[in-house]
Amino acid sequence: MLEQPFKEANFIITTLKQYGFEAYYVGGCVRDYLMDIQINDIDIATSAPPEEINKIFKKVIPVGVDHGTVIVRHNHTSYEVTTFKENNNYYVKNSQKSIHDDLSMRDFTINSLAMDESGQIIDLFNGVTDINNQVIKTVGSPNERFTEDPLRIIRALRFVSQFGFSIEDRALLTMNNLKSKIAELSIERITSEMKKFFIGNYLNYGLNYLLITKVYEELPIFKNNKNLIRFLPNDIKPFNRFSEVISYFHLIDQHISINQWIKAWKVSNVVKKETINLVSAVENYKCNDINVMLLYKLDEELINSFVNVVKLYLQTEIKDETIISQKNALAISSRKDLSVDGNDITKLFPHLKQGKWIEDLLKEIEEEVLYKRIPNDKNIIKDWIICNRLEIN
Repeated sequence: MLEQPFKEANFIITTLKQYGFEAYYVGGCVRDYLMDIQINDIDIATSAPPEEINKIFKKVIPVGVDHGTVIVRHNHTSYEVTTFKENNNYYVKNSQKSIHDDLSMRDFTINSLAMDESGQIIDLFNGVTDINNQVIKTVGSPNERFTEDPLRIIRALRFVSQFGFSIEDRALLTMNNLKSKIAELSIERITSEMKKFFIGNYLNYGLNYLLITKVYEELPIFKNNKNLIRFLPNDIKPFNRFSEVISYFHLIDQHISINQWIKAWKVSNVVKKETINLVSAVENYKCNDINVMLLYKLDEELINSFVNVVKLYLQTEIKDETIISQKNALAISSRKDLSVDGNDITKLFPHLKQGKWIEDLLKEIEEEVLYKRIPNDKNIIKDWIICNRLEIN
């Protein structure tokens, strides 16, 4: 009997079989199960078409019906259920399909695996052997697989970075020959894979293949700055998040603005905000070492990222614990912690029109409290305002 998370998902498999359809776990979840690593998502392939899946289950989300894919919700968990593919990896409505057809259209042998609800593995292309030998091979012709979807070139590099596997020579040669086809892909798809590439536990292996294939010459920013990637050391450790990557390369070459990186890679405003925070903190540290304002402005969630970028960019070691302990010792952790706010100031000066002066005063109070020149006490702060800022009157 399979353990979690398959135990919960077995309901989907057994239900589909009760209605006369084939159904299997497929792809990455089977690969990760065999490699004994954490399974994040469970994908299911079935002979049932989307319209039948919709009839069978109560909660079905039609995320990609044209491609034969729906999301089935069960016990507050989402499962991607896809009708068997054929004909160059496309779902063909009203055609006879099999698990063999489906697996033969997948990218790499390590992903071309299926498993039934009892844990029986279907391995038509020696994927288990390739997992054991730690090698990435395409299912069938590398030329066909990479031409069908050039993103697979980047996915191969991502799997190297993720698992530390090598790439079969035939596949590697084809990747090099077809890498110009990456230009046909949407930036969003490229970014999604490269984010995973840069956080891989074996990033140094992946970087080696990235340099060998020169795939970086097809990536945003790097294609116009071909030497930039070589600023990463050969023994590079994994990044924690994509904002670290952008921060590091921006610091290396500040002629390429943060906005250029954000726009070229089409990343979120969250990544932009993190990058700005990290770059500001590293530049502050470079000029002033660890200081109160750096600690105050650095987002707590970015402490480890800050430490990593400082080490990579400045070759300086800082311990996370040092930053955390000093940050915790600050008088306040954010402006919300101040004992006074804009309303308190307005009440002190009811005759004055509200404006930018309130924000300026709050900023000054914030610094006075941070540097412990005045305590964070409402009455004391009010007295300080009245005594030291008579010009407001």
